[in-house]
Amino acid sequence: FVSLRLAAEGSRGRTRTPPSLSPRHSPWRARGGVAELQRALEHRSTHNPKPSIMAELQEALLLCAEGRYAAALPMFEVAFLGGGGRTARALAARSAAFFALGDYVGALEDAVAAEKLCGPGGEEHVQFCKARAAFYLDEFHTSQKAFRAGQALHEAQDAAQRAAGRKYDLWLRKCEAEMSDDEEEDKEDMEAEAATPAPAPAAAAAPKP
Repeated sequence: FVSLRLAAEGSRGRTRTPPSLSPRHSPWRARGGVAELQRALEHRSTHNPKPSIMAELQEALLLCAEGRYAAALPMFEVAFLGGGGRTARALAARSAAFFALGDYVGALEDAVAAEKLCGPGGEEHVQFCKARAAFYLDEFHTSQKAFRAGQALHEAQDAAQRAAGRKYDLWLRKCEAEMSDDEEEDKEDMEAEAATPAPAPAAAAAPKP
């Protein structure tokens, strides 16, 4: 992330593509992304004419996890053009891929689209993607607003996690109390047993005359 930030800061003076443009004008497409997409579509039609959209998305997400962002982008395109798959999770993942490749326009547009799919409040990682991309496009007001939204979601999540964790604390205390009571009862039983005198042995029968 630091290296990406330094690289972006080094290009702050260069002309950027306005974020209002559609993704087809993004730097990734200008650098040959369309050709990569065409190759991916040809590969799909040759090897698997009717692939599962989820399979395409899973492959794209796996490539992202491996840091192979350039290879992941055509797979996202194939999945999206297949008639579905444009989930908030998928768009946020592609936003992160665009960001890693220095395409901050594409990163911001996907983050905004993901935010709309999330509904009220959105999701923390979506807000972070949006804020980070906006920052590198010098849209600092948008970035600040998204960072604050993400921070609020993070804090709310932490509070919810702490509240959820307290129920475990409560039940653990109950278990400890019950176990302590059982140990005390066992101790009392042992003491009572030790205090009870042993029965006298039966008298031996007198010998016959």
